Amino acid sequence: MLDDAVTKGASVTFGGKMNADQNFIEPTVLEGVTDDMQVMQEEIFGPVLPVLTYENLDDALQIVNQREKPLALYIHSRNRQHTQYILDHTSAGDTVINETMLQFVNLELPFGGVNNSGVGKSNGFFSFQEFSNQRGVMQRDFGTMKFVYPPYTDTVKRLTKYILKFL
Repeated sequence: MLDDAVTKGASVTFGGKMNADQNFIEPTVLEGVTDDMQVMQEEIFGPVLPVLTYENLDDALQIVNQREKPLALYIHSRNRQHTQYILDHTSAGDTVINETMLQFVNLELPFGGVNNSGVGKSNGFFSFQEFSNQRGVMQRDFGTMKFVYPPYTDTVKRLTKYILKFL
């Protein structure tokens, strides 16, 4: 992905060293990336950060929303109104504000994607819920509330009429 990005015009502004024998990629920042680069088309599970620029917050949200929904969305801002605006105008499996990666270790939060980034939630109790198959069971007891079912007596009809006056 790095070679593809650089070949297509991206620049490495930090890091970029690799050692295939040790399965090592130095933390790397890429600038000048475009949508036709592999690094912008695949999920990145490594220390590679493509950087996109934008003029205003709506431009940034357009960049996010024109792509598939992310597994995680990280917002870094001190402005609570901007943060809320981003939350209101995006969708992601998880969203973390002013931190990264901590949603995985917090067992009080469900972890998982939405749409293409995954289905279902796991982590702590959410794993139990997700991988359990709850079955709803409903049973009518014929001895109670007989008046709800036909045939309706004159008394039930009068009672229904009376109750409907108040609804």
